[in-house]
Amino acid sequence: MKGSLAAFDPLFYMHHAFIDVIWEKFRQRQRATCGVDPASDYPPAPVDSGAHAAEYYMFGMRFFKNIDGMADYWINNWYNYTDTPMCANNCSDSPDLYCDKDINMCASRSHVSFGDDGIVTDDGGYNKTGGDETGTHLRDVPPTEVIAADG
Repeated sequence: MKGSLAAFDPLFYMHHAFIDVIWEKFRQRQRATCGVDPASDYPPAPVDSGAHAAEYYMFGMRFFKNIDGMADYWINNWYNYTDTPMCANNCSDSPDLYCDKDINMCASRSHVSFGDDGIVTDDGGYNKTGGDETGTHLRDVPPTEVIAADG
């Protein structure tokens, strides 16, 4: 393949945004649990270590050094992350989530209702019960039967 098109894929962007969330949680844990300041705790590198050294200028952004990418400046001034929806925080009060008490995790609400007979019907919007009281849990829906076609 000539060149890379991955960066033009919206899923690629979302994947990297999620990786950034994980990285920031790691940085917070480093401070809170390990007593390490990730903004300044960059490992010393020999002069010949090249592109990974703290004082080496970033590719494509020669006005920043690698150590600058670790600074708290970015999270303090340019972006932030909201807490992950959890049952403990009422699924972040999202209209699209509910707390599935059986597994103690937030789950997405369905636009369809699953009847007792396994028939899927459109409920005209979100299932207001969210499956946590009278709605059917997805795990209770019987598996589909695979039928082989003769050809």
